[in-house]
Amino acid sequence: MTVVFPNGIIGYLCGPISARENDIGLLNLSGLNQNLMALQPDVTLARVAGEHRMYYALFGDSIFPYLECICKRHLAPHGGELGAEEAAENHTMNSVRTSAEWPYETVTTLFHVMRSKHNKRMLTRQREPNTTLFAQLRVVFFLYNCYVCMNGSKFQKFADMEPPTIEEYLTAE
Repeated sequence: MTVVFPNGIIGYLCGPISARENDIGLLNLSGLNQNLMALQPDVTLARVAGEHRMYYALFGDSIFPYLECICKRHLAPHGGELGAEEAAENHTMNSVRTSAEWPYETVTTLFHVMRSKHNKRMLTRQREPNTTLFAQLRVVFFLYNCYVCMNGSKFQKFADMEPPTIEEYLTAE
C-alpha cells in the first residue's frame, strides 16, 4: 500500500503484504488512518473540545470504509441519484485514483529487479517474513523518489505541482 503525494513523491509505504490479505485487512495492518490522525493533533484536540473540525483525508479505493482520514467515492442513495456536485467530485477523484498507479509503472521500468521473480516470496522456507524483500522494496521506492526529484513525473502535468529538489528531499525531516 502506498500513498502518493500530488507532486509524485511516495510518502507512505506499507508492505509488501500477501495477496491473500484483502484491502481492508491491509488498511488495518498499515495503521494508515491512525498515522494520519497523529499528524493532525490540533484537529484531534479541537474535536475533543467539541468543535466541528475535519481531518485532511486521503482518497482511497471504493472498498475502504469511511474513516476520519480516508474517504472514497460518493454512493447514490438507494433508489436515488447523486447530486451534480457529488457526481463531479466522483469523476475528478476517480482520475486521481487512477494516477496513483503510475509510480508502479515507473518503478518496474527503472528497476529491473522488480520484474524478477527470484527471491520474491513473502515468507522464507522457515515461514518467517522475507526481510530481504522488504528492504529491497524500501530501497527501490526511496530511489524512485530521488528519481522524481531529479527528473519529475507524470504528476507534474496532472496535479500542477513540482516535486522537491533532491537537496530538499534528502534533508527533509
